[in-house]
Amino acid sequence: MRPRSKNLIKIIGVMAIGIIIVFCVNGRYNDNISKVLKDIENNNYVIKDKVLDFLGINIYNPTSILEKEISFIAMDGDIEAKKEAAWELNPFVMNEASINKESLENKDDVNTELKKNLDKSKPEVLIYHSHNQESYGDEAYSRDNSKNIVSVGNELAKNLEENYGISVIHDKTIHDELRSNAYTKSGETLDKYLSKYKDFKIIIDIHRDSGPSKASTTTKVNGEDVAKFMLVISKRRPNINKNMKLVNELINISNKLYPGFCSGTFTYGHGINGFNQDKNSNLLLVEVGTEKNTSKEAQLTGKYIARILAESINKKK
Repeated sequence: MRPRSKNLIKIIGVMAIGIIIVFCVNGRYNDNISKVLKDIENNNYVIKDKVLDFLGINIYNPTSILEKEISFIAMDGDIEAKKEAAWELNPFVMNEASINKESLENKDDVNTELKKNLDKSKPEVLIYHSHNQESYGDEAYSRDNSKNIVSVGNELAKNLEENYGISVIHDKTIHDELRSNAYTKSGETLDKYLSKYKDFKIIIDIHRDSGPSKASTTTKVNGEDVAKFMLVISKRRPNINKNMKLVNELINISNKLYPGFCSGTFTYGHGINGFNQDKNSNLLLVEVGTEKNTSKEAQLTGKYIARILAESINKKK
């Protein structure tokens, strides 16, 4: 280190000590001042250590630090002051009544009160994919249904049926052999099911987004990294008001259960084929994460969306 640097450190050190002297009104620090200044003059200093010494704190003696915060730990001093300080402590005691056993036992975040008997003859939810090969991680597009968007549908369907007794049709028909024609093909699949079952409580076309950073599309739910979801809306259609009532209900449930999990809505004037949303008022286009998320993060999203849908479908009247 060059002499000029040493002089600069001296100046900074003296200024630091000077500031401390100005702001300290407790007389017990005065005895340390002359010693600190003398050490600085003789170059026998480390600024951090001298400042701590001035304050009466020895980092190699943890008790000295505690003494500054809890006066009755000190080895000497006013006995009455120690007793008064002791009364200020409010130790936290855990007892059985303090433990939320439901949260500990319910680590999968399943509301068992919402579960009903599964009736496969009356499907309530239809899941399909206009863009089947949208995938995650290293493969942005894949036909592997254990990695692509279909895997999210699998997780959603599994949780709806096993945990909530909600019957699901999960259609895995490939609609994006020609991506520009995907919504036309998926619209034909949707028409087939509407013709047979007339209606569903909820219909979901599951996609993933592309472009946004992973940080903006990932959150933690119950300590797990999960992909956020977003609802895409085609605005110019006759059934928009009824559809938005369902959209807003699900967003409100999500915000209550898992704040930050839902990224809200993204609205188009019409979109490609109106995303088929004009065909049914209960149809949702859900985007789960981006290509930067992992398949596991996206699949976990399916688990938590199941809870949100169950809150809507199985809610007590």
